[in-house]
Amino acid sequence: MNEHMNFQTIGSSFIVLAKTFTNDAWVDVVDILSRDRSPSNQCIKNPTYAHYEKNNNQTVGCGMYLQTYIYFYSFFILINLTFLNLFIAIILDGFFETRD
Repeated sequence: MNEHMNFQTIGSSFIVLAKTFTNDAWVDVVDILSRDRSPSNQCIKNPTYAHYEKNNNQTVGCGMYLQTYIYFYSFFILINLTFLNLFIAIILDGFFETRD
């Protein structure tokens, strides 16, 4: 992906998932992670550690289309629904407190 948005550390992984949760370019993240081999994307299917070392410790593998979409759509739906319900619950709680 790039030096700031990747899954190499916990912090950068959290940033990617936060961008997904806030709808900030999450479609781009999914598109990048699901790319298969093409003329513009020269990747290796099922790379080994030797491929990784040969490429100066940069990833060389292809994305997994179905798994990427399943993961990100389920993450997006579960997180958004959870926080939407929390937001509504907080608003309703405040409404009922002011009503009493």
